[in-house]
Amino acid sequence: MRFFDDNGLVIANGCSIVIDSSRTPKADFAVITHAHSDHLFSKKEYSGKVLATPETKALINGRLNEDCLIGKCFSEKHSFESFDISLENSGHILGSSQVVLEGEKRVVVTSDFQLQDSLLLPRAEVQKADVLIIESTFGKPSFQFPERQEVYEDIGKWVEENSRSGKFSLLSGYALGKAQELSKIVNEFSNEVPAVHEKVFEFNKIYESNGCKIGDFEKLNGNLKDFNVAIIPPSLVSKDLVNALQISLGKKVVSGIATGWGFYGKKFNKTFPLSDHADFRQLMHYVEESGAKKVITMHGFSQEFARHLNRKLGINAAPLCGKGQKSIQEFCE
Repeated sequence: MRFFDDNGLVIANGCSIVIDSSRTPKADFAVITHAHSDHLFSKKEYSGKVLATPETKALINGRLNEDCLIGKCFSEKHSFESFDISLENSGHILGSSQVVLEGEKRVVVTSDFQLQDSLLLPRAEVQKADVLIIESTFGKPSFQFPERQEVYEDIGKWVEENSRSGKFSLLSGYALGKAQELSKIVNEFSNEVPAVHEKVFEFNKIYESNGCKIGDFEKLNGNLKDFNVAIIPPSLVSKDLVNALQISLGKKVVSGIATGWGFYGKKFNKTFPLSDHADFRQLMHYVEESGAKKVITMHGFSQEFARHLNRKLGINAAPLCGKGQKSIQEFCE
């Protein structure tokens, strides 16, 4: 069995399976763990089968050929060649999943995950594995986040204090996943109703149709003067936008972003350490609880996290390498 990166995680064992391919796959079978754009291909030419949860299918919304999509709920098994494949909750966004492949070995691919319950989704459960392929976005000891409840309260207080002092709150988070949680936070931890960007509005509605109760929100439509808080994607926030809003609203506009990264500080007035990814402590906990004898790290600080696992836990760990490199193949045979 070989594992390598070829615009997605490829697992080759006679047949080939690709997980989260960023382009039309060449593999025999594809899995999409969740609907973030960097984890799925958008072309419709692929003739093979694609496995995803029903919620992910809803969020993809026609980006792939419906005839090729197989919707499986969590823990339902799908057989392909020598594998039984199942999807398990990853706690990242609606419908996001870990991938469990059972054959000669039990292989677990976490994809993006987190081990704290959020306001909208339950946390991921650690899966037992012989080989663990783990997302390592925040794979350095410096990435340790506070409890989500603490961050929720901070965001709510910030919004309330801004409103009391006559300021407008511009809250930012990724349109899919983070913005839905921010919408819920504003509802539960402040007395405000958020106006949300049209893309956020669309995803909020899909979340609600899949059982996630977000609360009250309205679509942004030239109606900002009726609100004290708006939720928009980070890519749209700029000094020019803030200045234009201040002129239009006739009040001070303050901006905040919810993210695990610290490099947004200069662009926003406030950064809230709220991430949909596991921090370093969660990553370590997952590895230890999984019982895996071999660990492959991918994304983010994959090399640093693999070295840490080797040094501190004595676990045979290595970062995922490219198709042309043999080291990862030898590691996983």
